[in-house]
Amino acid sequence: MLAERVDASSGRAIVARDEGAYLGIYIAGVAGEGTGGRDYLTIKYEDSDTTLPVQSWAQIWDGPLSLDDVAKGITLQPNGLLYVAGWSALYTQDYLVLEYDPETGVLLDAFRYDDGSQEALESLGCFSVPGYPVIR
Repeated sequence: MLAERVDASSGRAIVARDEGAYLGIYIAGVAGEGTGGRDYLTIKYEDSDTTLPVQSWAQIWDGPLSLDDVAKGITLQPNGLLYVAGWSALYTQDYLVLEYDPETGVLLDAFRYDDGSQEALESLGCFSVPGYPVIR
């Protein structure tokens, strides 16, 4: 199933960090354009001096109603976690932030905000992914 969804995908944002023996490359984008709507796609690649980049893991987020979910930004934070931000259609178009373990790709949490104003999010202690506010 994942391979089929990734075929109709596009990258939107990228971040990389030195992970010792290799470079970790994280990409956020969109998978699928079919009747089920678009979904967040997050992929990690590992790149070393001796090999071509190798996919380490990939995750797809399909919201609760299987409507459009579009990732727009990605960041690695000093707390060691990976955040992917964008918007998600539920009953309105909300901000959606996903929190991942960058090593394993395990989804740790999902934050949905229907009041996505910058002021409201800053009052909660936000940092930002370029163009999109992120909690934590």
